[in-house]
Amino acid sequence: MTEPACCFADRHIGPDRADVARMLAVIGKPDLDALIDEAMPASIRTSAPGSGPGGGPGLPEPVGESEALAELAALARRNVLAVPMI
Repeated sequence: MTEPACCFADRHIGPDRADVARMLAVIGKPDLDALIDEAMPASIRTSAPGSGPGGGPGLPEPVGESEALAELAALARRNVLAVPMI
């Protein structure tokens, strides 16, 4: 069963533009940049672009839900069940 990536992202990745606009209105900020300027100290920011998509933090390219589930299943198969010795 293959599902388009947009549906996976819609369910799992943050608010949409309307939600963001409502949240910003509630806290009295004009945009996300103004919120970040107030919330994140300049001393921990970097202006250097990352190696990821769009200059992001070096994250892998996004995949669809079935590919993500396959990757998670592969990671889960690496788990080792052991007897607790406590």
